Parts: sequence; structure tokens; C-alpha cells
Amino acid sequence: MSLSIVSNLLDSIYNLLTRSDDIINFIPQIYLAPPQNPSYPFLLLELQKVTDQNQNFEVEFNICLFYREQTPQVGISLADKIDECLLRLKDYDLGFKILGIKQQNITLSKSEDTLTLKLSIKYLSLIRKI
Repeated sequence: MSLSIVSNLLDSIYNLLTRSDDIINFIPQIYLAPPQNPSYPFLLLELQKVTDQNQNFEVEFNICLFYREQTPQVGISLADKIDECLLRLKDYDLGFKILGIKQQNITLSKSEDTLTLKLSIKYLSLIRKI
């Protein structure tokens, strides 16, 4: 299994999100690894699972929004904008083909300090090296 294609997928998602004015205007920081002393709000891309299916790779990943708002609507409206960005990912020449990408579920949780909300969007993607 060549994980470089999975790394390219995450890099492509990162680049797409950082170039989206709708997202960067609200979330100025996007990370591929957990930050140590972040300022809020920020996004974190988390790779969950990769399954090799001969020619295809099934990739599960989360996009997590950490923010300090009292209302979850802010995060939910941003989740819609993230979905729109990911749908545009199919239009780019990435060195691999995205056969499908879909949102599986969304969870909202409060941290122990009750100040920070975490909105986690789980995605499933099927990609093929070309």
C-alpha cells in the first residue's frame, strides 16, 4: 500500500480549505497535526483509517472545528461551507481520482472546561491512483 496517495489527499484538502475565503475569514488556522497552544477557532484534519482495496483506497478522516462560541449554529454553518469545498476537490488534477467523498456523521461535544466546542465531521472517501 502506497500511503503517499493518502498524504496527497490530505494535503489537497488542506490546500483547498486554506484557499477558501469563506473558511479562512472565519477560521484563520488549519492544522494537519494537533497544535500545542492554539488560538481559537481552528480546524484540524485527522486521518482515521485507510483500507487498501486493490486499486482503490478507502480513506476515513475527520475535519474537526474547535471554537469558543456558545451556539453550535456557527460551526454547523461552517460545516456546510467545508462540504462545498470538498465537492470541488473532484474538479482538480491531483494525480489520483476521487471516486466518491461523503459526509458520514457530525458530532458536537463540549470540552471539560465548558468553553470550547468541538464539531467533528467524519468523511469517507474512495480514491484511485491514476
